[in-house]
Parts: sequence; structure tokens; C-alpha cells
Amino acid sequence: MSNNKTLPKGTVTLLFADVEGSTRLLGLLGKKYTTLLSEMRQIVRESFKAWNGIEVGTEGDSFFAAFQRATDCVESAVAIQRSFTSHKWPDSFSVKIRIGIHTGEPWVEKEDYVGIDVHRAARISNLGHGGQVLLSETTSALVRDELPSGVRMTNLGWFRLKDFQKPENIHQLVIPDLPSEFPPLKSSPAQFTEMDRDNSFLPEILNQKINSYTKPGLPPSVVYSSKKKQSDSQLQIFSLGGLSFRRGIELVEGFTSLKEKALLVYLVYNQKPYSLEQLAKFFWENRGMAEAISNLKLTLKNLEKCNMDCTDITADTVRINPHTRIWFDVFEFEDHIQKGDIEEALELYQGDFLAGFNIRGSSGFQNWTFIKRDHIRLLAQDMFDNFFNQCISEKEFKNCINIINRMLDLDPLNENNHRRMISLKAYLGHVEEAFQQYEILSNILQNELGKEPSVETLRLINRIRDGNFNQDDISLFYTTK
Repeated sequence: MSNNKTLPKGTVTLLFADVEGSTRLLGLLGKKYTTLLSEMRQIVRESFKAWNGIEVGTEGDSFFAAFQRATDCVESAVAIQRSFTSHKWPDSFSVKIRIGIHTGEPWVEKEDYVGIDVHRAARISNLGHGGQVLLSETTSALVRDELPSGVRMTNLGWFRLKDFQKPENIHQLVIPDLPSEFPPLKSSPAQFTEMDRDNSFLPEILNQKINSYTKPGLPPSVVYSSKKKQSDSQLQIFSLGGLSFRRGIELVEGFTSLKEKALLVYLVYNQKPYSLEQLAKFFWENRGMAEAISNLKLTLKNLEKCNMDCTDITADTVRINPHTRIWFDVFEFEDHIQKGDIEEALELYQGDFLAGFNIRGSSGFQNWTFIKRDHIRLLAQDMFDNFFNQCISEKEFKNCINIINRMLDLDPLNENNHRRMISLKAYLGHVEEAFQQYEILSNILQNELGKEPSVETLRLINRIRDGNFNQDDISLFYTTK
């Protein structure tokens, strides 16, 4: 609702925001969540009021507002992110809000906005992560010369929004003293990923010479395995939870096909030379050899234009140039696991290897992806299990809850992890929350797989219900291989 205020008409800037992980916070805080919800609403509404925003609608932890001026909307978004970061939340939890902004001309009907611009603003918000402010191309053009003091914008690239035919060029606000680096933008609810772009809408790539650096893993001495070295590298590949290529915080532009990305990842991951025939047959299996090699050469040529000439091509072979530095999250992830740096590895693992990334006409690449994905997923699961067992043994139950929530975020269908959460809640005496977790599991299994919880889970919940849960047996939570 608009609080009985007149909604601005004509060209307006729309802001959508919602809190990241609100269901998890509700599960952790229980009744205290109402206090948190009240505080977050107060912060958001005070910011709207300070910058002439009109609250159009609020539902739970989601907010929708309209501003007559795009610059006021950006000021409000910046103020919200700063307040969320500095605010002392109940039980010292970290609460993060994601914000999407778009400027358009929706029409007003019954104290609400209607039109495609409303949907576009909402879709942009859905792409982001907690702490992130995303802007449409229209809004960014309006505010680029009038940003708040110290704030700047970075272009994340072109992304297709759910139910929209044309892609949107998304920009991100970089706010001083607040986090500015986030995982790749999320796919829409329809699982659309940013890799699937309609390149007819992309700007032409500037014909400029770019300095080249080198990649990790060629000899071990040049492996990049720290955040500093990541920021120093010229190209970073983020493949855990999606796929994106960046220089610093800027998205690499210029790819003209998904196979360019696939080829680059394949060469970097395997770190060895391949014959032209091998790669042509691997990526264009349904084409004749002459046509496949022609397609490969065109792909390599396009790849050189947008990725600093990182390939080393001879008359017969292709490989990654040994003098090119590339930071690759998979190498970093495996390196941290080998060193026992579990928390650093946890930070890197945002989901499955190349999640949502698919190419046509190469069953070889798809099969290779599935094999590597399973391998990395098993490494991640072992890492999560070990960290969880360590936290249990040290009775660091807050960390135990956090790690299970992280595991469930990445794999909500993992019944064993739901069972861990149920057991842990019961162990801590939060029986009602244990039952809530069981209901969450039941709903997920029914909606996604059309099945009921396992007999083991039913026995556990019945023991809790009957008061037969052994709270002294902490070994109950340990992972069994």
C-alpha cells in the first residue's frame, strides 16, 4: 500500500528489495524474528522518507517503492545498505538486503503500479545477492553523473530476465567501505543464466590492446591462491555456482557464443595442448571435420579478442598460453582443501561446477562437465562434513547451524542435512523449530520429488515427539561414511 499518498506518475524510478536468507533467519531466531522484521522495516522506511520515496507495497521482508527522481532512489538504496551493515541486529546476526532499481513509465491503478517496468525492476532485484544494489541500463544512464559522494558504478554485463525477450545491461553500485565483490548474478526463477545472451543487443567490442598476464597451475610456482593475487590477475574465472569471467569486478565482455566460454574453461582446467582435430571433434561432434575445424578456428579467433590472447595456437595444437595468468576458482578451491583451509574453501564454493551452463552439439563436453561436477561436489560435501563434525566436537553449535544452513542452501533436497538440523534443534531444546524443519523437508520433498521423508527421518521425528530423543548422545550428529 502507498500509505494514502499519491503515487508519482509519468517517468518514475522503482525500487524492489528483499532480505537474503529470511527463511533461514526465521528458523534461527524463532519468535525473535518479529523484532528483526520490525527493525529492518524501520530502516527501510526511514530511508524512503528521507529521499522522497513512496512505499508502494511491503510484504514480509520485501519492499517496493517509487521515486520521482532516479538520483533520490539511488541515495535511498545506498543509505539502506549502509544502515543494514552498521545496525546491531538481534543475536548479532548478519542481515543483508538486495536491491534492484529500474526507471520507466508504469501506469497507476488503485494505489498500485502496473506495467512491464514493474516486472523489470522486480526481475533485476531477483538477480542480486544480499548487500548488492543493481541498476538497469536506463537508471544507470540517468544517475551516472550524479552519484552519491564516493559511490561509483560498475558494468556487470548483459543478462536476460525471466519472461523478457531482450537482455538487460546490469550495473552495480560500488559503495565505499561496503562489500563490492559478489558471486555471479543469480539465474531467474526459470533457471536462466547470464551465459545465454542474445548478442545482437551487445555493444561492439572496442578494438584495443589489453595487457596479458598468466594463469595458475602451469608451474605450481605461478598458481594464484590468495585474494590479493586474485585481484592482481587479469582474468578471473568463477565456475562454482554458475559461470562468469571478470577482470577485477568488471565482467568480461565480448563472448559471441557459449562454446567460446566452454572452450576456455576446458583448456584452463586441463592445462595441456590439444590437436585441432581433437577439439573440433569434441565440441562439434555432429559436423564434418572440415566444418568443425573451421568453427573451432573462428571460435579461437573470437576468444582472442575478448580474453587477452590467452590461447597459444600453433599449426597443429591449441593450449592456454603458459605466460598468461588466470585465476580459477576451482583451482583455488582444491588448493584450500589440500591445505586444510576449510573456511576459505567454503567461501569459494557457491554451488555446482558450471551450474546451469549447457551447450548444444557436444555431448563430450557435457559428459566431461558432469564428471567434474560430481568430483567437485564430493570434495565439497566431504569438506562440509568435516567442518560440521569439527564444530560438533567443539560444541560450537552456532557454527553447526550456520554450516547446515549453507549446505541446505546449496542442496535443499539433501535429507541427511535436514535430519542433522532437526537433531541439532532438538538437542538444543528447540523442539518447535525441529518440527518446523521437518515440515520444510516434507514440503520440499513433496513439491520437488513427489515423495515422503524416509523411514529414518520419520523415526527421528517420532522420537522427538514422544520425548525419547537422547540429548546426551552428541555423536548422533557425526557423519557416517
